[in-house]
Amino acid sequence: MDKTIVIEFQTREEYCRCCDQKLATPKTSEVREFEFDKADIMSWGNWKEISMVEEDLRESVKDYVYETSSFLAISPFEKLLIEESE
Repeated sequence: MDKTIVIEFQTREEYCRCCDQKLATPKTSEVREFEFDKADIMSWGNWKEISMVEEDLRESVKDYVYETSSFLAISPFEKLLIEESE
């Protein structure tokens, strides 16, 4: 059994890193991957309780993936893009 979950994502830069002006053409990155450790995921919240309501589970998973990936995998100049299927 795998001990990790891998998601694919892209990032988009909408502002210049030097002068903070909005770019005329935002830059979208190539597809990248981020690996989550299942033990870390399981310790993040009370998944048994969260999973009782399907909508709560869906939102909690989205929040966890987005917040963790944003903090650990991208720069502050980038916006995280994750496909719904991930």
